[in-house]
Amino acid sequence: MGDKAMTHLADLLADSKNAKILKLKKNKITDEGFSVLNEAFRKNETLKSIMLDFNQLTEKSIENFTKMVANKKNTLSIKRISFMNNNIVIGKCKAFIKDVKSREVDMYI
Repeated sequence: MGDKAMTHLADLLADSKNAKILKLKKNKITDEGFSVLNEAFRKNETLKSIMLDFNQLTEKSIENFTKMVANKKNTLSIKRISFMNNNIVIGKCKAFIKDVKSREVDMYI
């Protein structure tokens, strides 16, 4: 799908009352596309699990997700997110993983 499609998907997710699982494996999503999705995640109240494996994401996406999760104003329903097999150096994300776990979200890198 790529980053261009993420804008349309984000619009759908922000208003969705039924979406529980989002699988976006192998869609060539970059940090730019994830940034758009991340805003929709904040607005969505039903999404429980997100799989973003095999894309082109970096530590920047992990950092942005962590900031969104850490924001006390957000009441997230997300309990699991997977960033496996992206362009992420795990060593640079240890603090982010700890922050997300403190909010009871399982993050896989």
